[in-house]
Amino acid sequence: MKFVHASDIHLGRFYKGELPLEIAKKRREELWNSFENLINFCIKESIEILLLTGDLYEKEYFTLSDIDRFSDILNKLKTTEVFIIAGNHDYLDEKSLYNKTKFNNNIHLFKKEKYFDLEQLGVRIHGFSWDKDKNYSRELKFDINKNYRNIILLHGSVGTDDYFPLNVKSLENLDADYIGLGHIHLRQKVLDNVYYPGSLEGLNFKEVGNKGFILGSFKEELYIEYINTNIRKYNKIEININKDMNINDIQNDLFKKLENKENDLNRIYLKGEFENPDYLMEVLDNISGYFYIEFKNELEKSISIEEIYIENKDNLIGKFIDRTKDDKDVLEIGLKALLEAKNGN
Repeated sequence: MKFVHASDIHLGRFYKGELPLEIAKKRREELWNSFENLINFCIKESIEILLLTGDLYEKEYFTLSDIDRFSDILNKLKTTEVFIIAGNHDYLDEKSLYNKTKFNNNIHLFKKEKYFDLEQLGVRIHGFSWDKDKNYSRELKFDINKNYRNIILLHGSVGTDDYFPLNVKSLENLDADYIGLGHIHLRQKVLDNVYYPGSLEGLNFKEVGNKGFILGSFKEELYIEYINTNIRKYNKIEININKDMNINDIQNDLFKKLENKENDLNRIYLKGEFENPDYLMEVLDNISGYFYIEFKNELEKSISIEEIYIENKDNLIGKFIDRTKDDKDVLEIGLKALLEAKNGN
């Protein structure tokens, strides 16, 4: 029996000024494309069960047209049994858009149900949906039946105290064959039978690297594989600059680190020293050929000892340069301290 576990798709995400408008619009649509890719994978691979563990859309921005589009995509699944729990971003109350669309009979949303049985597969799916956006709590008590393989779906936080905190020992004691979690966007294994699939797509620069979903199967034992399906990746890249590097050196280092990242979202951190950081930023801001690139200027302006000596040759700073010019390390450290004192820092 093969199953897919996906979570935290955040359809309708608005990006709230995090990205330029045109890039934000494209990323918003790419979340839909990624969701469609998930459904097409299930069809192509004849997946028997699809598990969706919450935050499938963002309630704040989702419309009736969006929920109809969502159900149209999901209803392409004719033979896959789908199980959905709502999380804190798509919580299930009387106003929920989940209640305003029609799903196929093979698509099951946890409302008041405690579990669903799939007799033909010998599987019992347990779970519950959030009914508010925060301060949610629920007892972890389930009707485990050992005549079935038992799968539990939860949307909560392992290792933190907010958003329905989940204790590792409590999860271990549930005696389930598989526990599928949502809420944490980083894919991770909590226990041998407890997993977060992470988000389908990175949603910001805190979520770097490959994203996708879990492909699982039960034979004699549980088998888990991460499937990478993200359309783009978020990347954080450091460029370490020293005063011996010129513009060409810096650009070459940058282009090398950006190889095969032309279609990604790239954030570049400039670290170290450069004589004229503003000029460097002006040059780098004109780089093209990438889907998205932004720079974080963390450079310090390097010290031009010749210029400082000319300005200070008749005072203490000039005398210090004369006495320490043959010891580069002492010169730079002491000169920096003297300049800070001179400038009142």
